[in-house]
Amino acid sequence: FIGITVVGESGVRDINHSQANRFGGSDFDSQMAEGDIERLNRNINWLGKAGQSILTRTRVAICGLGGLGTEMVLNLRGLGVRRYTLIDMDRVEKTNLNRLPWGLRSIGQYKAEVARSFIHSAVPDAEVEAITEPVEHERSRTALNTVDFIVAAVDDDNARLNVQVLAARHMIPLLDLGAGISLKSGNREAERMGGQARLYVPDSACLLCQ
Repeated sequence: FIGITVVGESGVRDINHSQANRFGGSDFDSQMAEGDIERLNRNINWLGKAGQSILTRTRVAICGLGGLGTEMVLNLRGLGVRRYTLIDMDRVEKTNLNRLPWGLRSIGQYKAEVARSFIHSAVPDAEVEAITEPVEHERSRTALNTVDFIVAAVDDDNARLNVQVLAARHMIPLLDLGAGISLKSGNREAERMGGQARLYVPDSACLLCQ
């Protein structure tokens, strides 16, 4: 890669390719178990030790563990992310199983806890906090203050904007995802369908402006 922009409490700073290489080498080997290096071999060939080390140490929050949020869990685990904050107050219902891969045994369980078990099935020592509260809850807001990146895949705009305000206040990059189908009044025929993926970076246009 060319470089990385780090946004944090101390402000904004850039790390170029040569600086990022310091994350590789012996530091990388001390972070990664032999089994992890084998599991992520193809990632390391693509990203290098430096890139994989950054992913390994990044804490990602996923708010909303429906279809889109769950896909993010699947992909982030595959990319080698090891530190997660999972937030969803809902339990798995049978009607969710057209888009969730968890199976019948997951019905009635909290989505966040099922997703945590999925991560631990491949990475037993991953650091995963599962919060079964709304994103507006104090426990959720406190946890979100400490992450490096937020994925918002929530159902309603009020929750979406609450997460975005928190991301702006604490200078945390945010990927906002959404998808939906609008049915014609009085029947089950689709009238409109669509999706969105919007990236918010501190000091850029907010979601409302976008």
